[in-house]
Amino acid sequence: MAEAITTESANQATSKTKPPEVDVKVLKFENLPECSERWESIIENFLPVHFILLTVKDCEFLSCLSFLKDGFVRSYHKKLSYVYFGNIRDNEEVRVAVMRCNMGSSTPGGSLTVVLKAVDILKPKAVFNVGFCASLNEEKAKLGDVVVCSKIITYAFIKQKGTEIEDRNVKVPLNSRLAKLANYIGGGWKPPVQNSTGLKVKSRRGGVFLSGPEVIDDKDRCAALIKRFPEATAIEMEGEGLYSAAHDLNIEWIVIKGVSDFADGNRSETNHWRLFASVMAASLVSHTIKDSSVFESWPHFEDNSDAEDGSPRKRPQSSSPPSGSDPKRNKATAGNNCYYHNLSSAPVKAGGPSDDELEELSLELGEKWEELGGRLGFHQAAISNFNEDNKRQARKAFKMLMAWKQKEGSNATFEVLYDALCDKKVQYTLLAKQFCCE
Repeated sequence: MAEAITTESANQATSKTKPPEVDVKVLKFENLPECSERWESIIENFLPVHFILLTVKDCEFLSCLSFLKDGFVRSYHKKLSYVYFGNIRDNEEVRVAVMRCNMGSSTPGGSLTVVLKAVDILKPKAVFNVGFCASLNEEKAKLGDVVVCSKIITYAFIKQKGTEIEDRNVKVPLNSRLAKLANYIGGGWKPPVQNSTGLKVKSRRGGVFLSGPEVIDDKDRCAALIKRFPEATAIEMEGEGLYSAAHDLNIEWIVIKGVSDFADGNRSETNHWRLFASVMAASLVSHTIKDSSVFESWPHFEDNSDAEDGSPRKRPQSSSPPSGSDPKRNKATAGNNCYYHNLSSAPVKAGGPSDDELEELSLELGEKWEELGGRLGFHQAAISNFNEDNKRQARKAFKMLMAWKQKEGSNATFEVLYDALCDKKVQYTLLAKQFCCE
């Protein structure tokens, strides 16, 4: 269960009444800068940033901007669209980029693709996903409380036979630095709440987020998820893409979101809590990152120095190729493999996949099967033959995978397939984790 840090507000049970007034001026779109700064000016004055604050909805975005010092600016980058840059109001040394992604993780413009691009360009020390979420248990987190992530669980990837469901979810803790810090987030935080209602806002440390593609507002569906994942605190949609990108890039990440509903079919009754929940989350994030001395030794992305231990900061490398494997084939994936292998506690499966498993994988590949074929050692002519001989895309992928298995024999292992799926030209990190790891 998530551990609570209580505030000094008067104690009152959470209800679905109107939320209390916030003690902060929340910006509106007419308050934002009218013109954009040239990117050259951003490079000179703000890059690298210390943190990216990633949001989706208007209320989340405006809440984060409301905790920046006056004078923040807007700029445009062709790969990122508009990004807002500024300093935290309570500490001008902290440089922040506030930006938006589309709702969801793997959707076009979702958190996965946006974080991959933004981290590479803005070079932050960490990425915070800030906004509102749905609580799965009012005793763990009530309306207005802020859930601080300690772990993400994906719930959408399953294998179903009749009424039986086999979970193939991924459970991922925070990276090491934020995992240690998250145990203390909320200490000394005073939520910006006017106490006319006596609402007692809490910061819920140790929160476990379910993350997936569904907008859930159904009592039965909610109950089914709680039955599968009784440890879960809340549910949201962007964390899955955030952690997938962050693990590939080896950068710190966290989800911090306020509770605006209970995903129980009554969302319309609590929609007015979204702004309040977003302001509370943004306030807690601002309170956390203003303590700049804590983050002073944390490296920016691709910074080769790490003052904490004096050793170079390197991205983790995957394990060596299996004995007897084809060096030419492995050369194709060397240096481009995924970093889940060493970061996750779940090991890659031994041996090789069965025909049934390869058929199941082929249904998930979509248009990326050709890139995967290239990473598995097939030349373009062979890939063209798979294209010409089969009409359905999944069938093309299956034929390619079966040809790979026949060609490589005992060297067609889960480990080789894992590295190929994680290659930067394929970028199926989550699928690799779900399919190839125990």
